[in-house]
Amino acid sequence: MIRTMLLALILISAPLAALAQDDTKGSNPGAEHKLSIGTGIGFATPIAHIGNNGQTGFEWQLDVMYRITDSIAVGAWMQVIPVNNFVGFSLAGEARYHFNFLQSRKGFLGKLTPYAGGGIGLYHVGGRTGASSYDGFLFTFPVGIEFDLTEHIALTNEMRFNFMAGANKAGLSDTFYYSWQMLGARYRF
Repeated sequence: MIRTMLLALILISAPLAALAQDDTKGSNPGAEHKLSIGTGIGFATPIAHIGNNGQTGFEWQLDVMYRITDSIAVGAWMQVIPVNNFVGFSLAGEARYHFNFLQSRKGFLGKLTPYAGGGIGLYHVGGRTGASSYDGFLFTFPVGIEFDLTEHIALTNEMRFNFMAGANKAGLSDTFYYSWQMLGARYRF
């Protein structure tokens, strides 16, 4: 079983390693501009109270990131999710790793930059009455892609997996929710 898993890992990683080695110097506007701000809209699974019908809701997010290297960025991320009779609010510090192996390509592929990251922060879920408010720690893991329109502007698309520590004790029926920022934009200073 372990040999099969290792073989599968080698077969998957070999093409990625070949892409990464094609390292002719190309354009990477994301790395050239250190500070950026991003925003986007999409949907999220509900941060459901016990007995809620579990409808998916609208989400809006905002982040400010600073590139400390060509590949690594750190910053702050915020998300607001109004669902039914309550609203979820999340705030986290996070780090992202940008996979720059496509920047040496010409055309469409050269404008794409995939990234993945992780962060820790706080969440708040509040109803219309103060009796149904909950707070706790949040662990968040984004996976996304940036598409460069210009040197300063990129379109973004991101999936985010969020784990709320202690949410069951607080009266929430779910300790995990995901969000998909379907339409996002990033401005680089």
